[in-house]
This record gives sequence, C-alpha cells and structure tokens, in this order.
Amino acid sequence: MVLSVQFERLVLRIGMISDLAKIAHVDLLTANRAREEMREFARGRAFMSVPD
Repeated sequence: MVLSVQFERLVLRIGMISDLAKIAHVDLLTANRAREEMREFARGRAFMSVPD
C-alpha cells in the first residue's frame, strides 16, 4: 500500500517536471524568435512576426 502511494507521487512529480520542461522549451523558442527579430531590425530589414 505504501509503495503504491510513493509510486503515484513519483509519477506526479515526473509529470510536473515534463510540463515545466515543455513550458521552458516554449519560452526558449520565443526568446530565440525575439533575438532573431532584433538582429533583423539591427540590419535594417525589420520585420515583425505575427503572433500565433
């Protein structure tokens, strides 16, 4: 009984970690896109991507 409760907690923790990883990945993609836009802007070929 105790073992199954610990296992459920472990599964929940792994689920939370994977959700955080997904969120962090999206943040990284957004940051990379913003950095590319700033680079384009600095070159004088400014373009704004349409937020999806």
